Amino acid sequence: MPLRWIFPGYAQIRSFLYKSGRHARLPYSVLRNIAAKATLNAGVFALEGTAPHWAAMQAWQRVLLRRGKPFTADQMALSLSIYEDRLPVNLLSQRFNYMMGPWRVKADSQELVEYYYPYAPVGIVHLADQKKCRLDTWHKVEMPDTDGRMRAVRLRYCAPGERL
Repeated sequence: MPLRWIFPGYAQIRSFLYKSGRHARLPYSVLRNIAAKATLNAGVFALEGTAPHWAAMQAWQRVLLRRGKPFTADQMALSLSIYEDRLPVNLLSQRFNYMMGPWRVKADSQELVEYYYPYAPVGIVHLADQKKCRLDTWHKVEMPDTDGRMRAVRLRYCAPGERL
């Protein structure tokens, strides 16, 4: 859990959920519950149309948008629905929503794979911490390939026939 030590024995909690919850002035009991929880990424998720999560997320968004930051409301609403309302969740491998690397690229292709062997293919790359890639579609990131050589690779989608 991200902490900032103020002085021996005292620390400030710096997690995304805790900070966003404080901005939205959520009750202390909720803040305490979510402070050490993993942030659930709202970039990619799937729910049936009849899932109770939708109503729970809408309820949390009404609270969050009234007092919090609009930028974080969707992610906070998803997390609060799971952690506070205790709705069921099935978390998938990060390769289905790969965030912030580290990445590898297959030596014989441009396919992104998980960093560690057996190098499973990465399904979706979330550019949450890649501002340069979001602003410049041609920006390249240095990463090792599966043979250990460094390569410059674009993380943005390429149209069919377009080369990375």
